[in-house]
Amino acid sequence: IDPDIEELLDRLEAEEIEQLQELENQMETEDGVELTEEEKALLQEVREAKQLLILDSRQKQRLNSAPMPRKHNTAKSSVKDFENHLNDMGIDATKAVERAKSKSRGRSAKRNSDPTPSVGK
Repeated sequence: IDPDIEELLDRLEAEEIEQLQELENQMETEDGVELTEEEKALLQEVREAKQLLILDSRQKQRLNSAPMPRKHNTAKSSVKDFENHLNDMGIDATKAVERAKSKSRGRSAKRNSDPTPSVGK
């Protein structure tokens, strides 16, 4: 993720928080209900706690999916690479390779023998 985007997002969130606080202040004055200092302090604590929860949630969403390094991309690796790796480590790879080959998806005999596509059947 581009660091500039993160910075802009943080600024936007801060601006949104300010706007919400201004709106809440306006709503308090328009209600005509006067709060005591204790009630105002309690209200402020609740708002701060709520804001912390919101920011924490947003942070978790941002960090939820870590990018996978290219060297761990299994789409490009093959059973032969796996076998070579196990052999390099000094491990007998025959049973592991047999299992990997049996679990891998392959084309069925029917699909390989039928040269025409089955569109419109």
